[in-house]
Amino acid sequence: MKPAGSSKLAFAVDGAQIIARVFSVLRLISYRSPRGVRLTDLADAADLPRPTVHRILRAMIVERIVRQDPATKRYQLGSFAFELGLAAPQQTRLLERCRPILRKLANETEDTVYLVKRSAIDAVCIDRVEGSFPIRTFTLAVGDRRPLGIGAAGLALLSTLSDEDIDAVVQRNAREYRFYNGLTPQEVMESVARVRALGYAMNIEKTTHGVSGIGLSIPNKSGPPFVGVSIAAITERITGERVGELHAAARRAADELAALLGTDEDWD
Repeated sequence: MKPAGSSKLAFAVDGAQIIARVFSVLRLISYRSPRGVRLTDLADAADLPRPTVHRILRAMIVERIVRQDPATKRYQLGSFAFELGLAAPQQTRLLERCRPILRKLANETEDTVYLVKRSAIDAVCIDRVEGSFPIRTFTLAVGDRRPLGIGAAGLALLSTLSDEDIDAVVQRNAREYRFYNGLTPQEVMESVARVRALGYAMNIEKTTHGVSGIGLSIPNKSGPPFVGVSIAAITERITGERVGELHAAARRAADELAALLGTDEDWD
């Protein structure tokens, strides 16, 4: 005989598991946006049976949160995902206030500046300002999502977490790291140690050949930093004395941004 309420408890557990799987699939699709991702790759990355992932995808297509490209058969974020983003005006107002500081940094360095937000075990590009240097380095578009620890700003943000949280993030992202030039969890942990020693993150062609970057986390009074800023350029422009100049410029911008961004509750 089942204990009273056991069926309700089982339903709650099953429901929570389904929701977790849905968001896991959405997160994996967002990694490959806008190119899209194949069903086989999704199932492998999510560590779920293909039929299970296929059922989840069919349900999300009905709700327009996901779409399937008729030509490539790859899955991409759908129009409803865009519509949901429009319903978050607070973040838009904060970005508008940050933009002049990012523009000043881009003008000063002549390179591309990124503002990146920590999102659970990921890092999301929330703004980008181009510098005037003729050779542009667009390694990220606004809205692009990467595993936390990838890219200069994402690495800087990862390094501010507790050792326990870093271990958890790296373990959960181990499968995804391999898509970035075969990066291993051990290499990520070694990079975190270097960031903590230097006080800033250096990304020397770790994700894109010929492109390097320097990144810092933005101080947060209420807890670990949740936003970072980075400067990206061709590798020849991030060497020698210029590393110190870029670090100083990025630090000034980070301190100014810290006064505007408030706490992470403003972004929830």
